[in-house]
Amino acid sequence: MRPVPEHAYPERLGGARVHAPFDPRRRREGRFFPVQYRRFAVQGRAPVAASVDLPGLAHHAALTAEQGQALAEGLERDATR
Repeated sequence: MRPVPEHAYPERLGGARVHAPFDPRRRREGRFFPVQYRRFAVQGRAPVAASVDLPGLAHHAALTAEQGQALAEGLERDATR
């Protein structure tokens, strides 16, 4: 079984993947903690899609305009903190 965190990522306009570092301490005996908080280095640019590329379970979901706007607003708020 492949770990999910390394295979889930947002995508930027143009299809560039943004991977987040994963803290291996978040695994215990081959299992993950039930809640994972990950920080993706999107560099202030809201992603346009979210994807998973596990063998046998690959999916790409384009974000709606509303979702993109909400992410952009959140990133703007974070930048002013």
